[in-house]
Amino acid sequence: STDRELASVIPHQAFEIKDRESSSLRLFKIGKQALDKGEYEVAIKKFLEIVSAYPDSVVQLEASYFLIRSFYITGNKQEALVWVEKLLKNFPESHWTAKSMMIMAHIYVDQNRKNDALDVYQTVLNTFQDPELHGEVKKQLVDMGLL
Repeated sequence: STDRELASVIPHQAFEIKDRESSSLRLFKIGKQALDKGEYEVAIKKFLEIVSAYPDSVVQLEASYFLIRSFYITGNKQEALVWVEKLLKNFPESHWTAKSMMIMAHIYVDQNRKNDALDVYQTVLNTFQDPELHGEVKKQLVDMGLL
């Protein structure tokens, strides 16, 4: 039959990759909407699913950042720090890692670990050439009374 012949010609792997990507994008959209509505447990569940089940997804790094942000907002600062460390280890050059490092610095400030926060801010300034991040770091240093 022609359908069977056609099916043997079309690479199944391409369809599988496309399905996996659309699944991760669907999960990301649900997670982001949950985060925006303050439904943090739902957001955490969706972002965790993306980073564990879809490590090659185009939204994996962004999902990691929003996962970290969700953990931070819900007061699960230790878990947030664990995930920032994972990003630092695996994606040290990523913009999402830089944004996650800002959350790390906020946690250190909250924990009265000002020197650790300063180290993180210095690393962000030295590593990333993002004017928006540089402005945010400077604002934090002013708020800390250091500028």
